[in-house]
Parts: sequence; C-alpha cells; structure tokens
Amino acid sequence: MTELFLTKIALYFLNVHRKAAKAREEREDDLNKLLQFFRECKENNEYFYWDVDADPKTGVIKNIF
Repeated sequence: MTELFLTKIALYFLNVHRKAAKAREEREDDLNKLLQFFRECKENNEYFYWDVDADPKTGVIKNIF
C-alpha cells in the first residue's frame, strides 16, 4: 500500500515537471515569435504599424507598440 502511494506521488511530481518544462519550452522564443508575427502582419496589411522602443545602450526592449 505504501509503495502504491509513493508511486502515485512520484508520478504526480513527474507530470508537474513535464508540464513546467513544456511551458518553458513554449515561452522560450516568445519575443522572436512576436516580432515575426508583426512582420507578417505588416506584409499582409500595409496599414499595420508597429515599433519597438529599446534602450540604445543595452538593447533591452522597453515597449512594443
């Protein structure tokens, strides 16, 4: 009985770890995906406007609009 309980706990934590790893993988390249999406929107719609406000020294993006 104890072994079954420990197995269920181990499977639960393994599942949680897998979900967290999948979420990190999906978020990994979010900025590049967003910028690519905006480029595609601009290609498909000449009136679509977007711009990036970045720190000139560090290149860190402050705003995207």
